[in-house]
Amino acid sequence: MREQDERNPVQQINRNKTLYDFDSEHGLEGCRKYLECLENLFALSFLKRASREYRQHFTAAYRVLYDNPSASPLNYLVEILDSAQESFPYLWVNGKKYEFSQMVLQQGNLMYQTFQDLK
Repeated sequence: MREQDERNPVQQINRNKTLYDFDSEHGLEGCRKYLECLENLFALSFLKRASREYRQHFTAAYRVLYDNPSASPLNYLVEILDSAQESFPYLWVNGKKYEFSQMVLQQGNLMYQTFQDLK
């Protein structure tokens, strides 16, 4: 296997799937720029933002991520895009299993695919 170029955040994991390295400086910056572009596109499109009331039911540890007063109105997170690329149908948090709906998985896959198409 070739040595990874630290400036290239795309990593070939296997022949079927390419994962993006969101932990590297370049990968993190690329993802932030992508999410910023999504937010700008949303603002320019005059679309109505979907309710975020479901976030009130998050644990305190997760609400902290979204309660940042300096964050954008949509508050998209790199961690969400990273989870979307992994496509896990569930997440364990503090010993409790949270299963994602089919719609959440499909939307996550679509969001990640759009991100991949930009490279």
